[in-house]
Amino acid sequence: MNNISKKNVCSKQCELEEDINYITLIFEEEITSCENMFKHCNIKEINLSNFDTSKVTRMKSMFDHCENLEKITFGNINTSLVKNMYALFHYCSKLTALDLSNFDTSSTITMESMFSGCESLNYLNINNFNTSSVTNMNKMFTNCLSLTSLNLSSFNIQKETNVELMLSQTSKNLIYCINNNSFTKIESQLIKKNVLSKIIIALMVGVQYQKNNSRNRQMRR
Repeated sequence: MNNISKKNVCSKQCELEEDINYITLIFEEEITSCENMFKHCNIKEINLSNFDTSKVTRMKSMFDHCENLEKITFGNINTSLVKNMYALFHYCSKLTALDLSNFDTSSTITMESMFSGCESLNYLNINNFNTSSVTNMNKMFTNCLSLTSLNLSSFNIQKETNVELMLSQTSKNLIYCINNNSFTKIESQLIKKNVLSKIIIALMVGVQYQKNNSRNRQMRR
């Protein structure tokens, strides 16, 4: 186990040795920015369970281009003050699963390129995302080639939000769960991808969708 201090990580590019596979963060000082914290690190696993992020406002490029990273443990991470999540997981190309159900995104303004380049990601839990303050989702899921389903039902995409290329270069077989409000904002992208037949409009068929899913699981058994 390797404990990393603010001195050699926070707010600068990480220069850890290539043979380090696992680190856990324990900071004694108050952290307000995680920008570029692990950028270009060669680490395979990071544990943030004991990392106090209650004062953090910036997570821009925190794991950007961590191309060997396979697992992140977030625990009860506090992201309630984070405004910038630009390129947070950008090109974490070996990550296969991300559970962000504990993320509080009520203060977040930009999610641009947040998951772009996560080409191995096949499980993504963003079911509790609050996007009411977000103004930029450009390229948010670009090149997420392995995702088979994407639940955006909690998203409240505002009229002024930039969603250009939000879903570009994702799988044509990707199944979406989208509320009616957000659908009008990204409909043109979905038409270009020829995936309209696979969209589930949550507010229109939400309960029915759950019933159908249960029925399908029973039939498989």
